[in-house]
Amino acid sequence: MTPLKEVRNAKDRLARAYALWRIKPTQEESRSYNGTDRILLTFDDYADSENIHELLDILKEQKVKAAFFLVGEWAQTHQEMVAAIRAAGHWIGNHTFSHRKLTKLSPMEIEKEIQSGVPGKLLRPPYGAYNKKIRDIAAKLGYHIAFWTIDSSDWKGIDASRIEERILENLHPGACILLHLHARKSIEALPRLIQNIRAQGFELCNNGNEISL
Repeated sequence: MTPLKEVRNAKDRLARAYALWRIKPTQEESRSYNGTDRILLTFDDYADSENIHELLDILKEQKVKAAFFLVGEWAQTHQEMVAAIRAAGHWIGNHTFSHRKLTKLSPMEIEKEIQSGVPGKLLRPPYGAYNKKIRDIAAKLGYHIAFWTIDSSDWKGIDASRIEERILENLHPGACILLHLHARKSIEALPRLIQNIRAQGFELCNNGNEISL
């Protein structure tokens, strides 16, 4: 890992820790948008068409439905990929328009970032960074915060086996797992991860009634 990447990873860790210090996600924000005790896979951000189609193929083969929190700016220029995700029966949520850290913005800028994002009822703030002001603005606009209960840490660039290990060692009923669309190692890990989740006696979300909108 390069020194620059180490610095960026350290800053990301501090940002996430600070966000959690500023406001603790409620039970509803962390997992009750998953309406069952099944495991919900969630994928953030954006990716190229190869990643998207490979991921959709895996989820179809494994009979799993996931939640996709898409960056609006990317979604506007990749409407065919958004349509493919919808057509496959997955849920799509708002990850703001340009993935700016909302805690650094004015109330007007926060509203614009949310309103210009992908339409829906669920909002996942970039970097998991939010506070009471952002929670209140989101609610005013008709959105519920959608956090997670397990961070795969795939954003750190760790390998597939470590991603799987982090998830399996923290698995619990109704878990909402944070993954990223652009993380190749997560896609590599996914078939085996799904098999091992099931081997532990858990089921994964697989129909349209399991997300509370």
